[in-house]
Amino acid sequence: YADQVGLDSYSPGGLASCSMCENGSYASATATSCIVCPPFQVGNDDGTGCTSMPGFYADDEGSVLGAPEGVRDDVSGMTATTLDLEKGYWRATESSTEVLPCLTENHCKGGAEPSELCSEGYEGPLCAVCMDDYAATGSGADMQCKECTGSATATVAAGASVFIVVVGLFAFRLFKSKGSVASAIEHEAVSEKLGFVSDMIAKYQPPAKIILSYFQIVCRLSFVYDIRFPKIFTKMANSVSVVVNLDFIAFMPIGCMASTNFHRSLVGYTLGPLVVFAAMLTLFQFTKKSRPEFANRVFSYFLALTFLILPSVSIKIFST
Repeated sequence: YADQVGLDSYSPGGLASCSMCENGSYASATATSCIVCPPFQVGNDDGTGCTSMPGFYADDEGSVLGAPEGVRDDVSGMTATTLDLEKGYWRATESSTEVLPCLTENHCKGGAEPSELCSEGYEGPLCAVCMDDYAATGSGADMQCKECTGSATATVAAGASVFIVVVGLFAFRLFKSKGSVASAIEHEAVSEKLGFVSDMIAKYQPPAKIILSYFQIVCRLSFVYDIRFPKIFTKMANSVSVVVNLDFIAFMPIGCMASTNFHRSLVGYTLGPLVVFAAMLTLFQFTKKSRPEFANRVFSYFLALTFLILPSVSIKIFST
């Protein structure tokens, strides 16, 4: 009678009546009793056998194993080739059971098809590479792929302008001697206020450097050491990282203007500072005897720059 009324029921004692099998068991076409499924398995939809329960999957040999982190725990019947990933996770191929967290959950939309795991604009390992007509902004866990539009060009132009202004102010402050600045200030009240500001900077510079160093390190801990901080802490760290790490170039869509990749970016971020530092040290060597005050100022700026760019260069190396 079981084959006439349904494959997930059986006829006890050969009577013309059937009872449903309990969850976790099934009945064959001619069953007179229910067959209990092995551990971590439940009856499939048509009642003809067993399938893996939510949170587990069946490998190629039929063994049922616990699903790795990042696999949905509300889907039953998964196999090694049909692992259904949560948002923010990635795997290389449909036969891979190694599930890895993406840089951020926005990069990976999840799903069971490995070729469709990446969000719009992202591709490649961990969905950390930008597709054509998209450019990377930010670095590490803050990396995003922005579509190349007119606004992207305007962003690059604005960023380049800010960079030129900052370099110009730095050069002016470096080559402008203290004597010439002092002689330009004739008003006693203005001179007194500038002296007050200078004293305040000298007083609070050490704690400011400590706070800056602290946030430079904390904002990169989660990416460098693969730590999963709470979302509210991660959002706070990401919001201040662009300021404390002074990595404004990374937040311009340079890829919309010229072809770039991880390795070209690595060369630029590591070779560029070396060229600047070599120029500063050369200037220091040529002026330390003839203009010792100017040479000392050059060397102090050299030390300050090494302090400021260390986090951005380090994170670029880890990103690559």
